[in-house]
Amino acid sequence: MPNAISFFSRFKAELIEDGVFEDLEQARSEIFSYIEGYYNRIRIHSSLGYKSPMEFELELKTKIMEEKRVLCPFKLDHLNVFR
Repeated sequence: MPNAISFFSRFKAELIEDGVFEDLEQARSEIFSYIEGYYNRIRIHSSLGYKSPMEFELELKTKIMEEKRVLCPFKLDHLNVFR
């Protein structure tokens, strides 16, 4: 429940506070853009160590690739394995 409260608190402060929407379609479009374009991708989240989901995912992928290199330190580029 605290996450929902936090979400709606930020939602109100960052999107709704500027005014009302002209119509239902504009409201849907703005809300979708806010959630998918900003809140879920760019905005920092405390549960991710104060990183954006994009930053967190990039760090995780980098860490996984580094672990794979440690497990298999041989150069495999010539085998076209990763292409």
